Formats: sequence, structure tokens, C-alpha cells
Amino acid sequence: RIARDKFRSLYEIWMQRSLARELADTVLVVRERDSIVPLGMVTISLKQGVGQIGLISVCEHQRGRGLGRLLIAAADRWMSEHGAHSAQVITQRHNKAACRLYEQAGYQIE
Repeated sequence: RIARDKFRSLYEIWMQRSLARELADTVLVVRERDSIVPLGMVTISLKQGVGQIGLISVCEHQRGRGLGRLLIAAADRWMSEHGAHSAQVITQRHNKAACRLYEQAGYQIE
């Protein structure tokens, strides 16, 4: 329900602040070999042993190739390597595709 221009502006701010490590501890990116063009990304933070996926995104024309699962697996690995004993991600229940992706990766919907 947010105007497209406003949504884009908020998203850009979120990414800038994540890359500046204000909102995330790291940002993982997936891309084709020998390319600088990102196909997807995930932001990750860790606080008191709990890892959190803040934002995950895959280019629309790249969806269905398993990149989301790859990003979640990489995020889980990063969190584990940095001492996380659990992980969480917050999304909207009506975002069925995201919920399905998280459940397939072993996350439980609460």
C-alpha cells in the first residue's frame, strides 16, 4: 500500500544502511561467475547469539533457480560461523512465497 516511488526510496535507504553496517553485520550477494551484476542478496545481523535475516531478494527474472535457498544456506552458514545458536526472519504471513522458502529452509512459522 506504499506508493512505488516511496517504496523504492525506503528500500534504497535500507540497503545503504545495511551496506554501511548500520542495520546489518554483513550483506551476502549471489552473482554469475565473472559478473559484477548481483542476482540476489541477503542482509544478516547477529545479536546475543541470535542471527537474523533482515532482507532477502532475488531478481524477478532469476526466481525459481534456487538462488533464495542458496542465499538462506549461506546466511545460515555465516550465522553459525559467527556464533549464532538460533536464527530468525520476520516476514508477513501473506507473503506466501517467502514463507514457503523459509519453511523449506527449516525455519518454523510463528
